[in-house]
Amino acid sequence: MWGKCGSIENAKNVFNLVVDRDTITYNAMINAFGLNGMGSQAAELYREMPNNLRDHVSQICVLNACSHAGLLHEARTIFNEIS
Repeated sequence: MWGKCGSIENAKNVFNLVVDRDTITYNAMINAFGLNGMGSQAAELYREMPNNLRDHVSQICVLNACSHAGLLHEARTIFNEIS
C-alpha cells in the first residue's frame, strides 16, 4: 500500500520488519519499486529473493519494473534466465 502511494521509504521499512517473508511480500516490494521508477532496486531485490519463492507474478513485476526504468539489458538477462 505504501508503495502505491509513492512512499517507498515506508514500504521498505515495513518490508524490513517482516521476519518470515513469503512470495507475496517480495512481489509487493518489487512491484512498489517498479511503480516508483526504481527498476534497479526491483531487479536487485528479485535477485536476492530465494529461488523457491519466485513465481510468474515475481517475473512479471521485475520485468515490468525494468521496462519502465529503461533497463533493457537487465530485463533481457532476467527473461533469458526465466526461459
